[in-house]
Amino acid sequence: MRKRRISPNEVTYNTLINGFVKEGKIGIATCVFDEMSMLNPSPNSIT
Repeated sequence: MRKRRISPNEVTYNTLINGFVKEGKIGIATCVFDEMSMLNPSPNSIT
């Protein structure tokens, strides 16, 4: 996303996390969640 200058928001992160979990890639989903926690968008109740 950074290469394309896309600024992710809560919806983007939630979609990525959901997709990775559905594919069984829990480790990547956790990394995405951690990245989301460190950046501006904060996790919401759904995340």
